[in-house]
Amino acid sequence: MEQLPILPTIARSVVPLLIFRIPLLGILLSNLCDLYDWKFIDHSTPAKLAFYQNWDKTFDLYYLTFIFIIAFSFKDKLAKNTAIFLFLYRLVGLAFFYSTHNRQFLFFFPNIFENFVIFYLMYKLFSKKDVLFKTHQILILVLSVIAIPKLIHEFFQHFLLHHPWEYFDVAGWLGTTGVVQEYLNYGIFGTLLYIAPILLCLTYLLKKLR
Repeated sequence: MEQLPILPTIARSVVPLLIFRIPLLGILLSNLCDLYDWKFIDHSTPAKLAFYQNWDKTFDLYYLTFIFIIAFSFKDKLAKNTAIFLFLYRLVGLAFFYSTHNRQFLFFFPNIFENFVIFYLMYKLFSKKDVLFKTHQILILVLSVIAIPKLIHEFFQHFLLHHPWEYFDVAGWLGTTGVVQEYLNYGIFGTLLYIAPILLCLTYLLKKLR
């Protein structure tokens, strides 16, 4: 039996508690822990990789449950109902994953829920308004902006079993190596797949709905 990684386990247990106090910051820090925990855990063998995947998805569910709980306090009814549905949808996917250990289920049941809540909380922060989804058209726009890049990333991870930058090493093409190459690729693809689409859509809606 694999040994429980102490420091990553403590971090992923404690940090999500901040979600109840400062939701947006707590979610972002929990996501950061999720992104980097694998660097501190040995997954060099199939058995160790399987252990890490189960450990990681367990803590994903742990902090996603906290986000699910705070979603019930959303004053935007459509945001609340959509968040609840997206969490339950992801939960079905995790159930299939745990029962079959087939990673491809994670593609068909992606974690759109987390980024959806982040988007809504960012809108609340910058607009000082509680209601974003005044029409279903706005909901479709936001879900599209979040889901399409997420599905691209999930396809690489769970069908091709690699990250996008392992196929398209942009940082390497720019002549960087080592740690700089690694983190530059994180930044480039993180921006392309998540940061830029969310910020562009958020900026558009902030102007449109002000």
